[in-house]
Formats: sequence, C-alpha cells, structure tokens
Amino acid sequence: MPDKRLMTPILLLLVLTVGLLSSCERTPDLPPAESVTLDDLLDGLDALSPEDFMEEAYRRLVLRAPQTVTEVGLAGFYDARNAALDSYDLQGLLLTQAFEVELLALARDIDQAKLDEDVQFDLQTFIWYLEDRVALHPYQWRPFPLWNELGSLTDQLVYLLMVQQPFTDESDIEDYLARLEAIGPQVDQIVTYLYEQQASGVQIPYELYSEVMEEMGAHRWQVGRKTPFVSVLAVRLYNLDGLSQEDYQTYYGRGGEIADRVILPAFDRLMDALYDLAESTTDQVGLLHQPDGALYYSLLLHQVTTLERTPEEWFELGEVALAGLDAEVRLLAADAGYDPDEPLQEIFRQAKVDQDYALGLDIFVALHNLLIDAETAMSGAFEGEIEKDLVMVPVFQGGSLSLPHLMAPAGQHFTRALPGRMHSLICRPGFIGKPFPAVIINPRW
Repeated sequence: MPDKRLMTPILLLLVLTVGLLSSCERTPDLPPAESVTLDDLLDGLDALSPEDFMEEAYRRLVLRAPQTVTEVGLAGFYDARNAALDSYDLQGLLLTQAFEVELLALARDIDQAKLDEDVQFDLQTFIWYLEDRVALHPYQWRPFPLWNELGSLTDQLVYLLMVQQPFTDESDIEDYLARLEAIGPQVDQIVTYLYEQQASGVQIPYELYSEVMEEMGAHRWQVGRKTPFVSVLAVRLYNLDGLSQEDYQTYYGRGGEIADRVILPAFDRLMDALYDLAESTTDQVGLLHQPDGALYYSLLLHQVTTLERTPEEWFELGEVALAGLDAEVRLLAADAGYDPDEPLQEIFRQAKVDQDYALGLDIFVALHNLLIDAETAMSGAFEGEIEKDLVMVPVFQGGSLSLPHLMAPAGQHFTRALPGRMHSLICRPGFIGKPFPAVIINPRW
C-alpha cells in the first residue's frame, strides 16, 4: 500500500484527475441527472479494465458535483457544461452514497496481483479515496451548507460565478444564466436539508447562525438586477470582447428577470426557514457538541492529514509550533529595534507605521477604492450603477489563515485549533475537490 503520509487530499485529486486520464473508449452518456438511477451509474463498469474502470468511475462520480467540475476545470475534458449547481436533494445525496459504496466494492474486487505497479498504486489510491468518503456517510447532516471557508452561501455563489465560471463566448453566457436559474432550486433544497439536519439532532451554532442572518439581512434585495449575481453578470458581459450593446442589454435583462422570478423568492423562503429554526440554535461552538461530533471530527482530521493522530495530539503539536512562531517573530522584532515584549499586534502596528507595510485592512480599503474607480469608469455602459456588493467579491469572508496543503518533512503536520475547544470552522466536507479546510503548517521546530 502507498504511504499515506506522503499524500494529501489535493495530491489525491491530482492523482485521480491526471493519473486516470487516458485515451480509453468512453461508455455511453448517462441519462439526465433528474432521472438517473443506481443501475445507470453502475452500467458497464464491471466489464472495464482496471484502468478504464477507475477513469470512468471517477468521471461519473465527479459529474455528480457540477460546481467541482467547474472548480477543477474538468468540464472540457468530460464534455460537460458549466451550467448546473450541486444538489442538496435527499434522494440525490443517498444515491451518491450508494454509488460510492458500490464503487468501493468493485474496486476491492479487482485482483491487484495481476496489475502493473503503477496501476496497482492508482487502484490503491482510488480505494483509499472511496474509503474516506464512505466513512463519512453516517454524518451527512453534520456539514452546514450556508457557510464555508469562502463565507456565506451568497459569497460561495458569487465566487463561483465571478472567478471560476468560464466566460469567453455566448455559450458560456448561457451556462451562466442556467446557473442563475439553478440558484432557486438549490436554495430550496438547502431549506429542506436544514430541517433534515434539525430532525437528526444537529444544532446550528448561534455564532454561525447570527453571521448568516446578518449576511442574509444585508442581501434582502428588492430588485433582481441589484443582486450580486446579476451585478457580476453585468461586469463579465462588459469585459467580453465582441459583444454588441444590444446583446449586452438582452443578456443583462435576462439575468435580472431570472433573479426576480427565481432567486429573490427562494432567498425569501430561506429567510423564513432561518427565522423558524432560530430556537433550535446552540451557544456551543464546535463539532464536539454535535451528535457523534468527536468521532466525525476525528474522521475529518484523518481525511485531511492522512495521519493516525488524535485531535488532542494535533492540538499539542499546534501549540508547540505556534509558540515557535511567536518566539521567532519576537527575535526578528528585537533585531529590527522593536520591543520583543510588546503584544504581537502592537509590534506589527509599529512595523506598519515605520516600514509602510500594507496589512489586511489597508489592502481591503485599497481594493475597495479601485473597484469604486472601476465602477465609475464603467457606469456609462450600464442602465444603473453596479451594486456595492461587488466590492466584496474578491474578499474571502469568514475564514482564517488557510494553508491546507503544505507538506512538512517526514509528513509532520499540525492543525491549528481554537484554544480549549475543537476546530469550529464549519464547511461541507467529503466533497470531491473540496477537502476539509483546516490550517496545516510546516513546522520548523
């Protein structure tokens, strides 16, 4: 078996998307997503060679996560469009889980002794990948889809549409509009998901709930064209070469109509559900306080680090490494003429003043001003001004330092946890291409 200490989730994704991409003959296309069955997903897989099985199995699995297909740039290779959003439909989630269980059984049935070393390694990696996913099946109601490392649901969708969504021709515009149409159904699925989550005993931490409600309250748009999704469409249309003003207005108008008809009512229904769920929130933060949270958290740590260590061991490693970082910063501060006994925040403040460094808030203010200047310069091309929501597009909200894929010598990693409690950053784990966002640092001590 391959040494798991040498692997990370992102490396695994590369192995599966690069090592498995071959010139094998493809099996027939699957039926539309809304009518696909488990038999459809499994059709013909057991008759393929091990190499072709892995490629086709992964293709069928990853296509069940359309946003990931866009994120990792596989739409062109898989002859897929960037036009759908991920489903939170209960039956769809259960179908994906059943498919993963069957894939794992098929992969384990392959006689590895007859395989070349490279194919054997790929198969072992694929089995390992599926084992991690299947292990998380009992915890499908633990993730919180309204908030992840990119911020709120609105932030997640805006980032997808602004940064990840291809936008080079009119077919890409149609894909963009199709994704606007899909926002309403996805939001309604999330509402059902939240109630299923509540029924399973999972409580939304009030700290997270209040952040979501504040964000949602700020986005109680009255006009579809004022939503950030349509504001982003306007900017991308403006920057698309060869698009006539007439076509621009047509596409922009379609985006506003979709937002009025689909998006705004769906977000109203989401707000109603959140008000309804207010009494079921909890003041306790962290997976430890959710049903089977400690075990779930341990599985997530194993998935992202690939190492057999307990959360307590990771926390101890983190404390040691952070103490080392603190000591090194203070040594550097003393060498630069600052008082090493001052709080680190004060040391950085003095360094900023003396050296004219740009810290986080300064960068944000500068970015804000640049976008306002750009909005002013482009305002003549629009029927109305771009919403100030657009200013927030490039800025990740709600996340701390995230370096989840750095490797340390001899596989030494640690996860920075919050003092006195388990890591409270909540996201949607077990999702192809989106590993659990923990803070992994390369220790030097």
